Amino acid sequence: MKSSIQRLLLRMMAVCILLMPVMPSFAAHVSDIRLGRHDGFVRCVIELDSKPVFSVHNASGPEQTVSIDLRGVTRAPSRIDMPEDSGFVKDHKVDLLSDYSLLRLYLRTNASVRAETMTMQDPWRLVVDLHEESTVTTAAAPAILSDGFRPRVVVVDPGHGGKHRGGIGKVRGRTVTEADVTLPLAFELEKLLAADPMFVPILTRRRDTYVGLRDRTRVAERANGNLFLSIHYNAVPPSSRSNARGMEFWVWSPKEVDNVATRYLMKLDNEEGSDTTVSGTSKSARSVLSRMLLDSLEEQALSSRVFAKSLERAFLKDRYFKSDYRGIKDGRFKVLENYNMPSVLIEVGFISHSAEARLSTQKEFQRRVARHMYNGIVDYYMRNDGSFRAARLAPRAEMAAK
Repeated sequence: MKSSIQRLLLRMMAVCILLMPVMPSFAAHVSDIRLGRHDGFVRCVIELDSKPVFSVHNASGPEQTVSIDLRGVTRAPSRIDMPEDSGFVKDHKVDLLSDYSLLRLYLRTNASVRAETMTMQDPWRLVVDLHEESTVTTAAAPAILSDGFRPRVVVVDPGHGGKHRGGIGKVRGRTVTEADVTLPLAFELEKLLAADPMFVPILTRRRDTYVGLRDRTRVAERANGNLFLSIHYNAVPPSSRSNARGMEFWVWSPKEVDNVATRYLMKLDNEEGSDTTVSGTSKSARSVLSRMLLDSLEEQALSSRVFAKSLERAFLKDRYFKSDYRGIKDGRFKVLENYNMPSVLIEVGFISHSAEARLSTQKEFQRRVARHMYNGIVDYYMRNDGSFRAARLAPRAEMAAK
């Protein structure tokens, strides 16, 4: 009898333990919560005294509430520091559930939004950027030509823009940034592609505005893109004495960087941090998904390298680009984490090099670069796409028959 009572008591204790709130092994204090409107997005910054443990949840619909949970928080402000104009964020609510050491922040919006997160140090901050989904451009399906050929959708991505200026150079005492020169290049390439019935060009941005790295790949996916080309200019740190110059191409790779110059370049081009699409899943599911996504990316990287080789052939016919050419390289660039199409990042030159910075601003040079990019795209399809090649050569065959 005594043993049965003991067993019952042990079971009751086990159930009580399971039902008890899970208390974290640390306590975090939130010192500030602030909201700010930026160019094309709204940013929420939560400042605290230790590394944040958090989750972010979106609700669907044109009006929604984004909730941000921070675990282990025992002290926090009761309200957010909001500016008068908070964009599409209408109001907010802050709940500190002290029994569970949980801070829950609600942001109510009047638009369908998507959240991107990053953490920063000194001090620790959780940064949540809310992007309005409607600002991401989508493309109409390309028309089918009379012979049944569907034009190939080429997504052209002018690097940086808005708050992210990229590399910095000087031209006649005037500061020139990477964002200043990539957009005109994209427009020149767009003209060439639009004039060719074999292609439909799509730009990830058309103004000097910020577009998140994930948004750029989403533009490509929603347009059912067939090819993705991200246009950039290289740079060395301002403190460096290097006079580096020359063009290079990058394709995605899981490899870690192994030198200072590459780390600096990736810092410039990966500056818009964000979580992956699998970050909200369980640990075991995340592991499986990560392996699947990695396999897809590595498969895509093979076709991306083939695309890079076509671009390389086109540019190396020009003696200027051949003289200081730096090759095809592998790197973990977020904008190339594109599972659906070959994707290449081109560094046209070094904006930190005085001569190359000067050329980057000249219209004739921009047209020259765009022409080589266009020729590389045509070369890629002619070598690797049988239906494209047949459609391209069909008019010539018909003329010869006549």
